[in-house]
Formats: sequence, structure tokens, C-alpha cells
Amino acid sequence: MTKNTRKKVQQKHLFILHRNKIGAIWIKKEYDSGFTGRPNLGASMNVYQYQTDSPTGRLRLFADSAHLLAILWENDAPKRVVLPAAETVQEHDVLQAAASQLQAYFAGNLSAFTVPLRLQGTAFQQQVWQALQTIPYGQTRTYKDIATSIGRPSASRAVGAAIGRNPVSIIVPCHRVLGVNGNLTGFAGGLDNKRFLLDLEQASPQPI
Repeated sequence: MTKNTRKKVQQKHLFILHRNKIGAIWIKKEYDSGFTGRPNLGASMNVYQYQTDSPTGRLRLFADSAHLLAILWENDAPKRVVLPAAETVQEHDVLQAAASQLQAYFAGNLSAFTVPLRLQGTAFQQQVWQALQTIPYGQTRTYKDIATSIGRPSASRAVGAAIGRNPVSIIVPCHRVLGVNGNLTGFAGGLDNKRFLLDLEQASPQPI
């Protein structure tokens, strides 16, 4: 066996440590490389940034010319979602529409967002983020529920890692995912903001 072949065989048995707000998660590299990875929006597209205030702090919105790419929290981890350099703008149709819809959501007047999204991630992350968008306003699911819904019932931890990389907070409602016993678990915006969003949806009648 050559040195390179031996190295490839050894690599198949490595474990990769991922850390998120839930804690340390070990994922076997050979199980599914699609479980790992950080959303990377690339460096070739033009990206625009717009900031808007909210009850959860200042939100940073990112878009290309036609799609919302990310909503990041004021104290978001710098490397959670990889973004190219963005131009700060005051006028941008998608960013202004997203900001307006967020304001309506926080006022309890909106439950369904219509701003066009462009979500970039691994195939597994895409599955998880799509499943998040099926959770109805005012309801919650567990990590196990999400794993089962995408046909990976034993992948709850990997689901947690993918949720932790969700680039479009609030609109892709990862705040609606709870631990197996219904307890609050990790959230990029902080547990106080997660509780605020859940309470907001519980307190508001089903809006449009």
C-alpha cells in the first residue's frame, strides 16, 4: 500500500468536531460529507447589504440582484455563514421588501414571507432548510421530527448542525425547532431571541 493510499484509508475513519450553540457534535466523515460544511455564497456574485432594526437587535440582510441570501444577527458568529464582500446600499428592491416583511412579522401582522430566497449549501443542508420552511407559524418541531421528515431518522445531530448553518434566520424558521423534551436549544441569535420569536408567534393570532 502506497503512502497516499494509506492516507486515504486513514482519512475515512476520522471524526470531525463541529461546535454550535447546542454543544460539541461529532460527525463521522465517511457517513455523509453533505452533513458538514459552512454555507459559502461564493466570491463571484455581486452582493448587497442592508441593515434594519428589530426587537431582537439590528439585523443584517444580504442579497444578490434578485434574491435574499442571508439574514444575520447583530452578534452572529463571523464564520457561521461565509459571505463575499458586500456593498452597503439604501435602495434595493429585495432587501427593502425583506425589511418591510420583517417589520410586519415583528408587529404580529405577517406569518408567511414572500421575498425570493437563494439558499446555498450542501444537498443535506438544503433538505433540512426546506423542511424548516414547512413548519407552520406558531408551531414547533424537534430535531428528531426534522430528521424523520427528510428520511434520516437517525441523523438528529447532523440536522442540528445544518440548522446551525441556516443563512436566512427568521424567514427560514429554525427558531421553531426544539430539543426532544421541548426545551430551548442552540440558536445563532441567542436563546433570548429564540424565546422572543416563539412567544411572538404564540401570542399573535394567525396573521396573513
